[in-house]
Amino acid sequence: MGDCTNSSGSGQTVCVIGGGVSGIVTLRTLLAEGFDVTLLEARSRVGGVWSTGYVGQGAQSPSWFYEFSEFPVGDRYPLFMKKEDLCNYIDDYLATALIVLLSGLENLEGKAWRITTENGQQQVFAKVVICTGLFRKKHIPDFPGMDQTKVKVFHSSDCSDRSAFTGKDVVFVGYGKSTFDLMNELKDEVKSTTFLFREKLWPVPLALCRISIAQTVFCRAFQWVIPPYYSEARPWSIFHRLLSALWWWLWEHILDWQHGLSAAGMRPELPCMQNMFRNQFVVPEGTYSRIASGDIKARQATITSFTKSGIRLNTGEEISCDVVVFGTGFEAGMEILPSECKEKLVCDKGEGPWLYRHIVHPDFMHLAFVGWASTNIAISTSTLQALWLAAFWRGRIHPTKKDMCDDIMKYRLWAATHVPPMPRRPGAVRFYVLPYHDQLIEDLGVSKYLHGGILDDFKCYYPATYRPLTVCVIGGGVSGIVTLRTLLAEGFNVTLLEARSRVGGVWSTGYVGQGAQVPSWFYEFSEFPVGDRYPLFMKKEDLCNYIDDYVTHFKLGPHIHCNVLVKDLENLDGKAWRVTTEDGQQRVFDKVVICTGLFRKKHIPDFPGMNQTKVKVFHSSDCKYCHIIIN
Repeated sequence: MGDCTNSSGSGQTVCVIGGGVSGIVTLRTLLAEGFDVTLLEARSRVGGVWSTGYVGQGAQSPSWFYEFSEFPVGDRYPLFMKKEDLCNYIDDYLATALIVLLSGLENLEGKAWRITTENGQQQVFAKVVICTGLFRKKHIPDFPGMDQTKVKVFHSSDCSDRSAFTGKDVVFVGYGKSTFDLMNELKDEVKSTTFLFREKLWPVPLALCRISIAQTVFCRAFQWVIPPYYSEARPWSIFHRLLSALWWWLWEHILDWQHGLSAAGMRPELPCMQNMFRNQFVVPEGTYSRIASGDIKARQATITSFTKSGIRLNTGEEISCDVVVFGTGFEAGMEILPSECKEKLVCDKGEGPWLYRHIVHPDFMHLAFVGWASTNIAISTSTLQALWLAAFWRGRIHPTKKDMCDDIMKYRLWAATHVPPMPRRPGAVRFYVLPYHDQLIEDLGVSKYLHGGILDDFKCYYPATYRPLTVCVIGGGVSGIVTLRTLLAEGFNVTLLEARSRVGGVWSTGYVGQGAQVPSWFYEFSEFPVGDRYPLFMKKEDLCNYIDDYVTHFKLGPHIHCNVLVKDLENLDGKAWRVTTEDGQQRVFDKVVICTGLFRKKHIPDFPGMNQTKVKVFHSSDCKYCHIIIN
């Protein structure tokens, strides 16, 4: 595919396909790196599955586990956000997106990509990021008689209208989150509920004996009770195996006791650890007691065909029903890829794509996938993937093609013995989310021990842990502007405060006729040549316009706040800084950069009689208008 890097990022056009959380964090990250990015979204609103989900759909983890690391949810939304809350939160994070439906993608001799949209429009991009994720294509099995039955068939993601189920006998198919959510959400509308599944699976509890599951699973100590990830060199001794057996024995018995699995006849046959790649859902409270009471009729069976008024099972039983809801998941949408990509990305078993770091393939380094690794903290994973991708395309991460191929093969061999066969096996990270994040973080040159200290293994890693450090840059001259641009490119969350009404430092308020005393090519931003747009010796107006062009080109405007005078800085125990502005507002930053420079405070000598003379006194920087001197 050729060299995939570009040291500055400028001039590199990138198309991000998909406006879910993965696409949005990729857009933000690549923009901060200076790439020229366009996001295409097929729906009328960004938000991915949350923008069109089923009735009652929501996150199964607390809000502080489903947030953009640099944009805390705070107390604006409930602890467990529903899809409407999530869409509003995403809208708050990103105000606009380009809305286009994609129909084709073409590889142009390994040098660029031609995007074709549904309306026939075409555009060429240097790079493409596919963020359509794991929930792109609905999977509904095909059964004999489906085209002749009177039964209405829905995929769970299409169940947005409660009235379609009111007073109906409904069969829910599939042992997953959407099925359990809908059985709980529609319990007052439906006439009867039948739950059909192939095998029993262990649920994920919100807490184990009042200990938050997040505090348990998302700390490094949890890795001691599961086999090592393919990249880990830690031992898996008899001691670790005994510890693991004890842990999972306790886990299973506590789950059985908390949910009443045995009483409902729903305790799985397989041990919990063997189900760990499939039991990734929280069951609504009271579901298993409803099964035990018969309110939900549970059947461990499969559909063999549809009848005119219902379904027939492999057990021979026939069930009359009005509606069947398939909670049978999704397939990864690979249809837009050109054939040469599909051949290398998807294996014979339909599994794929197998990628280096779950992001890029060594044969298509200008094509990336963000959000295709399945974890329990999706926004954090996508954010780290986007940061990794930006660093890869900028050349700060530079594995050889051989290294990438070897690593992919090593992962595939590990997955063959640790992950059950399924189409999404290549991205099934799940409980190995911390080792996976560690890979990305260490590739970026950062220690994986983000908490630090000897107790790091026992501290929870949640989205705020991966929050980019906040930086306040004080001063909007050239020093402040290049500091803002550079720190943004390194992943920091940067705010620039400028006391004047315009950036540019001394050039924005200088004296009449002021200008640079060196040629323009000696007074330019290294990654943004002056060219022939301005004279050889630029005056202050030229310099201010040039700086404005730089700010616009690299999209720095949203990070700049003019007419904000900093009055005070307070060091908070060496851990942060409180910045107080002239209007009394206060904000805390992790770090502060002072870029007010050498020309901050005017020096006017004090002479006897100056306060009594009729002579007008000016500092040279105040001589902005000719009429001041003439009059």
